[in-house]
This record gives sequence, C-alpha cells and structure tokens, in this order.
Amino acid sequence: MSHDIRFLGAALAHIEQDDPETIVRDAIDLCESMAEDASAELMRIRTVAGGRPDEDIDEVKEAYFNSPGKAFEMLMGWNSKNPERTLRKLAKRLDEVFRRIGKGLTVKCRPRYGRQSGRCKGGESLAYQMGNVAGGPKTFHLCPSYFDRGSTSRAAIVAHELCHAIGGFGGTLDLRNSEGEKIYGKRRAMDFARAEPDRACISPENVEQLLYYRERLKDQDEFVPIPDSIWAGLPNFIDAAVDLRDGRRVFFKGRRFWEWDPTSANVSSFRRLGEDGWDGVPREADGALRINQNQVVFYKGPVSVTFDTRPSVNGVVDVGQTPAIGDMFQRLLGVDAAVALPDTDEALLFRNTYVQRLDLNRGRITGSRRIWDVGFSNSGDLYGYYDAVVTGVDDRLHFFTAGHVQRRDIPRFDWG
Repeated sequence: MSHDIRFLGAALAHIEQDDPETIVRDAIDLCESMAEDASAELMRIRTVAGGRPDEDIDEVKEAYFNSPGKAFEMLMGWNSKNPERTLRKLAKRLDEVFRRIGKGLTVKCRPRYGRQSGRCKGGESLAYQMGNVAGGPKTFHLCPSYFDRGSTSRAAIVAHELCHAIGGFGGTLDLRNSEGEKIYGKRRAMDFARAEPDRACISPENVEQLLYYRERLKDQDEFVPIPDSIWAGLPNFIDAAVDLRDGRRVFFKGRRFWEWDPTSANVSSFRRLGEDGWDGVPREADGALRINQNQVVFYKGPVSVTFDTRPSVNGVVDVGQTPAIGDMFQRLLGVDAAVALPDTDEALLFRNTYVQRLDLNRGRITGSRRIWDVGFSNSGDLYGYYDAVVTGVDDRLHFFTAGHVQRRDIPRFDWG
C-alpha cells in the first residue's frame, strides 16, 4: 500500500537519523504486522471453545490469561462484569489499526521549531493526531524525537495515533485515570487496565503498550515455553515454587507438587499434597519462600504459613501475616511470587508490578520498587504478574508467567 510521507519545513534538518522516510515506512509495516498478530491471537482466545466468539466465557478467560507473558491480562485487564463487550471493543481497535494501514496513511513529519512545527515545538512531543473523522483521512504527525525511538517503539506509536481516529468525530482522546492523569507510559497503562478494564480496551496508550510488549517478547531468546526449557514437565500457571537447600526446586499447583532434581536435571511426575508430602500447606498458594535452612513460608492472601522441612518436624509450625507490597501510594496485600537470593540473607517478594527486598535476618522489608526500576538485565521487558520465581543452576532468576519462563541476571541495585 502506498503511504504519503511528507517532511514539512526544516524537518529533515532536525532529524538526526539517515533515511527517515524508510524509518517511517518500516514502522508502519511493523505496526500492521503487530496488530494483525495480536488480532489473530485474540480471535483464537475468543473461539477457544470451538464455537462462536465468547461462547464459553470460562474457557475464554483461561486462554486470555494464558496469553504469552500474560500480555492481555496485564495491559487490558479483565472486565468480569461484561467480558464479551470489552473483548469485542479491543478486537475492533486491533482490526481497525491494520485496516486503516491497508488503505494508506498520510504522515506529516514536522520540524522541532518554526512555523510548521505544530505540537512538535519544544521537542517534548513524539507524535500526535488531530482533525480526523472516523472513516476519513488517516493522517498523523511525527516529531523529530519520534525518530530517536527504537523500531518496536516507533511501530507501536503508529498504532497509538491510529487509535485516536477510531470512535466518531474527534476520535478517541487519551484517557485519564481516576486521579485525572493522562494514560501515558506502561506504569499508568497497567494500573489503568487493572482499575478500569472496561475503558482500557479503548485507550490508545494501552493498545500501544500491548503491541510493544508482545513484540518485545518475541525478540527475547530467553522467553521460552516451559516445555522447551529445563523445566519441561511442569504445568502452566504454577501457584508457587521454592528453592530448597539441597538444590531441589519444588513447584506447587492446586493439590499437586513437582520436584526438579539437580542431579538428573529433570522434573518428577506430580505428587499429591498431604499424601506424598507437604502436609498442611495451603492449596493454591500465592507464593513460597525459604526463609532459612529449614523453613519455607507459604503465602495465601493475607495469611502466611511456615513449614519446617526437617524430618523430625516435617509440618506446619506457624501461621502469620502476609506482608504488604507496594509503595506509600499503593499498598498491595499479598504475594505473587518470592525467591531467596543465593549467597545472601535477602529475598525478593513480587506482587503485580512491584518488587520488595526482604532482609531475612531481621524479617523486615528494606526496599520497594517497580520491577522495571530494579536493574534486572533487560528489565524493560520484565513487567510483573509472575506465577513463580526460582534460581536456576545458572545462578540466574527464572520467572514463570503462564506457560512461559524467562531468565534474568540477579539485580545488583542500590535500593536507597
């Protein structure tokens, strides 16, 4: 499809990259591919029961939450009151993005300053769209700072701007959260998806972040399906996992548990809680953490249960309170996943998009951050919502998300 790419005034002089027209065309092509791929996956999710879209909502929900990296759950949320309507709205946005690209776009690249700079004046804006009537011309504007972004980001921004032209005269504006803040950036997009999933599905920023996240996961060699990893044999959606001092990793789901043996480097067949071990630990635990040589704490909602692994005890020895995770503005009670860091007296507790550092000696939280601020390698691709975290034989952290696992270096970060 032919696109009309225009450079107004001194735009070319203000863009530092070579061949900016090709950059724009490549971004449009990648955006089209990203939107088509996300749309196809959403259709597979909606028809998972084998019938018409949304026929069996329980099966649809399971498939939706099992999307790679939990992308749809994290960046669109789940509208339990009217999921069918929300999924249809999201499908429309994705379909419209690549449909409009297929009809051809007009892109005006503007200078950083001067008479034709428009909203690019000052250098803060990346892109903007205005004056489009739904179904009419597909025109948007790019600023010089847009060209400083990576290829995936540039493509996702195209989707953002096209979403503004969907939804009647004036298009869809950038939405605001309950505090009146515009939804910009992954943090606000993810929080908005959790708080208002009925609106997140039409938010241009949420669509942008969804496409960006999904594409980045494809580029990660270390984001792999569980059956293709050293953990082959484990189920999807692990409830909790823990590293034991003898090197075994134990994984829990529902009434069952699996062991990974460091000698054979294999996962055992499942065993049953109570009958075959771990009697008294909560079923469907949120997370588990070895707090010393012999004891493991299981977290479930507001309750923590301590299990002593010594043969002379081999049972529950204490019931307590689950710590709150978050910051001074958003306190989240509960734990999604937890892991003790090797060769230290510290552990990390994960909840949604937050991570907290726990001093195991003092039993105190000593730091709290958003996950992407902590200093994991490639931490921009670590968004949170993990099912479990363990250390691998490579001394890296292995994060389990739905049916995938990804590896990252242990963070070395000054928590302040």
